[in-house]
Amino acid sequence: MKRNHYNINAAVTLSLCLIFTIILSFIMIVLESSRIHLVKAHMEGISHIALESAAGYFSLPLFENYAIFAVHMSDSSFTSLIKRYVNDNLSPSANLTGNWYNFSKINSYTCNPDKIYHITDENGKIFADQIIRYMNYKAASDAADIIFQSSFIDTFSKNYVDISDINIEENMVDTSFPLSELSEDTVNETMLTEEEAISKRNSIFNRVKRLLTKGTLDIYIDKTSDISARQTDISSLPSSVCRYKKHSDFLSSADKLMYLTYLSDTFGCYTDKKSDISELKYQLEYVLNRDCCDENNLLKSIFKIQSLRTKLNLAYLYTDSEKRQMAKTLAVAAVGVIPVPFLVEFTQLSILSAWASAEAVIDIRDLLKGNKIPLFKSKQSWSLSLDDILTFDFNTKSKNQNTGFSYKQYLLLFLYTDFNVDTIYKTMDLIQMDIKKNHSSEFRMTECITGMKYNFSFEYPFVFYHKYPYSVFQHKFTQSYGY
Repeated sequence: MKRNHYNINAAVTLSLCLIFTIILSFIMIVLESSRIHLVKAHMEGISHIALESAAGYFSLPLFENYAIFAVHMSDSSFTSLIKRYVNDNLSPSANLTGNWYNFSKINSYTCNPDKIYHITDENGKIFADQIIRYMNYKAASDAADIIFQSSFIDTFSKNYVDISDINIEENMVDTSFPLSELSEDTVNETMLTEEEAISKRNSIFNRVKRLLTKGTLDIYIDKTSDISARQTDISSLPSSVCRYKKHSDFLSSADKLMYLTYLSDTFGCYTDKKSDISELKYQLEYVLNRDCCDENNLLKSIFKIQSLRTKLNLAYLYTDSEKRQMAKTLAVAAVGVIPVPFLVEFTQLSILSAWASAEAVIDIRDLLKGNKIPLFKSKQSWSLSLDDILTFDFNTKSKNQNTGFSYKQYLLLFLYTDFNVDTIYKTMDLIQMDIKKNHSSEFRMTECITGMKYNFSFEYPFVFYHKYPYSVFQHKFTQSYGY
């Protein structure tokens, strides 16, 4: 039987068509798959560029004056800015594309914020982290000395009390005082009668108490007219409007050192001669006390130094046997023969406390003049004799040798020992006050964006492959960015 060669040719043609169809389909699938990966990378690149571009709108005053990166903008405006950058990259100019087909064409997209981070968020960690990273590029200053000595000072001084804790008229002895040590002191001869000794003792107490209970700055500062009288409204500041855990402590000692160095370099205090452009002049005093008035912040800071200096001065008096004997002699003469256990020692402790308090007033006056005070006194640096307390006035000369800590360093010492999240938010208060006064009255730290997390969803058409009923691909992903 004779075969028809036409049938054979038709079978070969059909087979080749099937083979080429399969090959072409495979090629189209590969091309579509490659295009999909290209489009996904393109979409993710566009979204990342949009976030980076929006982050480029950081506040210049915030960066130049305080080394903080943040965009001062509302959340809705910031989201609109990101969408604008996405649109600009999705729809390039016709001059760029010409007549070429756009294989990465996108039909539509959505952009929704998942989380927008502000400088005041995360219990102050975002703000503190920027400060620490910035200060890591700078060498630590003399604030390090304060950190190294603070724990020793706290341990050494907490065993002593100032005169505000003692009331000789009640004849009550706190057993926590080390009175037994005072009982071993010797008594010198004195020409004072009991009546004269009582009068001298009461005069010393009254003199010191009048100084300390007066509660004004004129006992520490000669020219009170130079004291700043500025005050401000703190109700809209971050420390007032933000919710945070005040006593949370997430910074290490080294980080606190960096933070204190930042405070010292950036903000002024009473003894600084920095340019006067801030809402409050005594800025470190504000961070320590958070009062709306400069004068109150200064006074509260002085009271804290007064208390510390009294304790440290009392610690020195305990080591000076000569001064202890002088106090013991006056105490014995004033008490007489009253049979009350430890009454002489308690009176002696009261005299020493009054003496230490009066010396502390001299110390603070020196500090406010820009001088330094040694943490622990010596015979050479002690200024007041016991009789000097009775004639104490503004002309009383100091014997301090201008060594030790300055007024600003004492403030930093208190800020270190009392450091908590509240310190971080009060720092933000100062920054907001400054920028509002000098740059923009609408500035708010709570509106300063430092990080973002957005959910994107893009839809794009098929080009080399089509599967009914789906006519588009959809790609969802999340992009994050932060300073």
